[in-house]
Amino acid sequence: MFDHDVVVDFEATSFKYDFGDGLDPLVTTDPSSRFPVMTLHHVYLEPREWVSVVLETKWRARVLHPVTGETLTVPSALLTTEVSAPFEVRKAKGYLTDTAEELMGR
Repeated sequence: MFDHDVVVDFEATSFKYDFGDGLDPLVTTDPSSRFPVMTLHHVYLEPREWVSVVLETKWRARVLHPVTGETLTVPSALLTTEVSAPFEVRKAKGYLTDTAEELMGR
């Protein structure tokens, strides 16, 4: 701007996850993390043919004035939306077995 570099720093401030199953979206300030340190989760109550997860992220911007050095904060500077590839939600099947009993022929 006017032959000066302008530094803009963006920071994610909130996350809204819509899991595509009709339940209320999960709104949080926790960015979670990659497996195995995940702090966010969702349980689908029934199988579904195809669903997509939609994530809306609100971003705050901090702009450093190139001449005075003052910082301006813009609380809701940007909203981004990401959509997962569609996936099928299936019901998990569990089988309880007793290997020792099976080995004894029972």
